[in-house]
Amino acid sequence: MGLQAGSTSEPAKILRSQSAEVSIIIPTLNEADCLERILLHLTLLNPPAKEVIVVDGGSEDGTGAIAQQSQATLIRAERGGRALQMNLGAAQPLETFCAFYTAIRGCPMTW
Repeated sequence: MGLQAGSTSEPAKILRSQSAEVSIIIPTLNEADCLERILLHLTLLNPPAKEVIVVDGGSEDGTGAIAQQSQATLIRAERGGRALQMNLGAAQPLETFCAFYTAIRGCPMTW
């Protein structure tokens, strides 16, 4: 049975509550040009994310250093592959919910 107009699913209600805790997982590969901006914008979330996990797939452009300078947890994948990175991030001890944010090379400066 689907949702009726005006009704809200139980997960949506929990996410809207002040007590909902969300872990954000960001799989990356050579995203230095964009990652710092993404991490900055994630600090504006209200309520804030419980944790941010950057799973790097072998970047050679300083992506890992940017993640380490922020307060994100950095996981270095032994090999690349977006799905592998997402699975590695989701295998961490996470809070109630996890959200995946894929970094996009060349994201607009207005973000």
